[in-house]
Amino acid sequence: MTEPFHIAYQLHDAGWASVTVKYGEENYQQAVSYLHDSLKDLCDLAIALQSSGSITEAKVLFLDEPGELALLVSAAEQSNEAEVRLIYSDDWFFSFNFNRSPQQTLWHGKVDRYELAENIRLILEDIYLNIGEKEYLERWVEHPFPKKSYLKLSRL
Repeated sequence: MTEPFHIAYQLHDAGWASVTVKYGEENYQQAVSYLHDSLKDLCDLAIALQSSGSITEAKVLFLDEPGELALLVSAAEQSNEAEVRLIYSDDWFFSFNFNRSPQQTLWHGKVDRYELAENIRLILEDIYLNIGEKEYLERWVEHPFPKKSYLKLSRL
């Protein structure tokens, strides 16, 4: 049995966003820096989830300055469920291999893989339609909107 799961991603100005992850009664929110292309990670995860194939361990990283939130997702081929772990580190363990502080597992459970993929698709659709590629790049600085991957996801 899967718990209710929801992820929200809101773009702000000058290279910042925020992410909120809700799983069952748990809720975690964090600032997200432009130092990593978190939106591309989300899009790639949604494509993998929609494919119905096996996912060994997909990572979506949300970097703060300092700190890092990692969403780790695994799924068996043709399974409707995905195993999800949300891990926090005070430094950048996954992105830059810093290992100065322990990682803390915030929660671990199962979610519906297709609901998660649709949740992510809606995040991307909102940014694409309401902010657009040009403004996204102006706000996010280092990484363009993942249009090619988003369009692939929208066709699945």
